[in-house]
Amino acid sequence: MARERGDLVLHGLPSAGWALDGEEAAPGAFRVARIRWTWDLQRPRYRSAAFSGPAPDIGEHQSGAALTGALPPNEAADVDIVVSYGKPHWPNASGSFRDDARLGPLGNQAGMWLTATSYRRSQMTHPAPEQVGVPRPGARDVANRILCGGPDEVASTYWFVESVTTRRAVQNAITGGAGSPG
Repeated sequence: MARERGDLVLHGLPSAGWALDGEEAAPGAFRVARIRWTWDLQRPRYRSAAFSGPAPDIGEHQSGAALTGALPPNEAADVDIVVSYGKPHWPNASGSFRDDARLGPLGNQAGMWLTATSYRRSQMTHPAPEQVGVPRPGARDVANRILCGGPDEVASTYWFVESVTTRRAVQNAITGGAGSPG
């Protein structure tokens, strides 16, 4: 669908996938991924590049959430994905319940559970792995929205980061030039 819209679809994942152990959050519970939206997506100067259209309609058997309010400079909206065995697990269970920051749980017949928790974090104290970072547009650059993904080999997790970068960085990714995004 993205390719049909003319969006760039580029990845470097091996066809056999990427094995990750996850970061142990509690016994039998592992954070396996983080999805991040950077504050740049809300900055007025990048609004035309970041805007993706109206929010989709939520169906009868669906649920959804929206980020309300602007993120402060250098803050990110994160969703941490956890796989657990035996029962669902949300890190900071009482806080995530109080803050209505939970998604899931989804379970399967093998007794595995998938949960997600949303957070707001400083990008300065909780940076994304270097390989999913992209340059911010300068005053003369053409801004372009981008979603990058890559492993955090230290924590054995996978990151997806949506941000704004330069059109040149996206073109370099297509051609394999220097400064290509992760």
